[in-house]
Amino acid sequence: MNDNFARFHERGGMMESKINDRDPPMGWKFPKLGEILSFEYGKALPENRRHPSGEVPVFGSSGVVGHHTGALTEKECLVVGRKGSVGSVYLSQVPCWPIDTTYFIYPPLGLDLKFLYFCFSFLNMASLDRSTAIPGLNRNDAYSLIFPLPPHTEQIRIVARIEELFSHLDAGVLALQRAKAQLQRYRQAVLKAAVEGRLTEGWRKAHPVVEPAEKLLKRIRSKELNIRNPVSDLPDLPKEWIWANLGEIGNVSGGLTKNSKRNNYPLKMPYLRVANVYAGELRLDEVKEIGLGENELDRVLLNPGDLLVVEGNGSSDQIGRVALWDGRISPCVHQNHIIKIRFNPTGIGKFVLYWLLSISGREQINKVASSTSGLYTLSISKVASLLAPLPPFLEQEKI
Repeated sequence: MNDNFARFHERGGMMESKINDRDPPMGWKFPKLGEILSFEYGKALPENRRHPSGEVPVFGSSGVVGHHTGALTEKECLVVGRKGSVGSVYLSQVPCWPIDTTYFIYPPLGLDLKFLYFCFSFLNMASLDRSTAIPGLNRNDAYSLIFPLPPHTEQIRIVARIEELFSHLDAGVLALQRAKAQLQRYRQAVLKAAVEGRLTEGWRKAHPVVEPAEKLLKRIRSKELNIRNPVSDLPDLPKEWIWANLGEIGNVSGGLTKNSKRNNYPLKMPYLRVANVYAGELRLDEVKEIGLGENELDRVLLNPGDLLVVEGNGSSDQIGRVALWDGRISPCVHQNHIIKIRFNPTGIGKFVLYWLLSISGREQINKVASSTSGLYTLSISKVASLLAPLPPFLEQEKI
């Protein structure tokens, strides 16, 4: 470490002779931000004074918040969040109107605007916020930051290289999005083949002597249910399979109704809410507790393998989300907006989960959930009426 660097480091500056343990590029300087540019205050422009038909962008600390016919700045500039979104950085390549929650900055001669923008993007000015109420950025604090300043021609080359790499990243993100969509289509194709018996055609030929699903249904059915078929356009099944109502092959039950009285119950347990159950997934980062009576425990206690169905309401793509309880929290109960299905044998639940996640299963849920008012609601009786394809148990495990 040479003497010049030591003196610079003692003043609190960036390492002028080394950057991340490497020698700095030749010709680069590292001045403090306040030595090369100035943060100018934006000016208030209430929404009722703006002219939305104008082409001049109005910037707040969160970005463009409207348009106006006149500009506050004389030329292109950077806009930096001063109040609210502290340190957020925006590039305006046309004259604009930064409002009073922002600063604006004109690049000095020899400093490329885009290079300045990219540098500001990693300066982490949000860390300079020292307010206790509304987040705020003091420009004098920002002036103390060290700024990497290469020669102007090198700034241009750096910007060109960044934009080239960013274009590659954008192309990569687009390719990943397309791949994700293809994977989702493939996933649904796999589920469709699974619940229609096409995944195990070879397995059935190799295992012709298995208990047919009709006998399995008779063995597990606790009582004869006269549940009408809610859907007529169901796919054909292999001859060894059978359609069965969920209420025939499982015990369908509701959960605890939340109310203020439960705060006084001495028995408290963690419970699942709609926010914990997603499509094929449990999100247990935040599990709350609820009070319950001892006589309620047997009905609402969760066992591993229980199938959970979101009763919910609102959009059709959110109602009827299903997941299997894995016993990660024990004991645990569930509220009334989560409908529980307990199967015997327990292993049936996983196959039924895949059915309800498939396109055909989702269509069936939406049909029984829809109402003439346009809302989507499920109930214990509606869930019990849902049909599921029932293969022989050994074939379910194979699938």
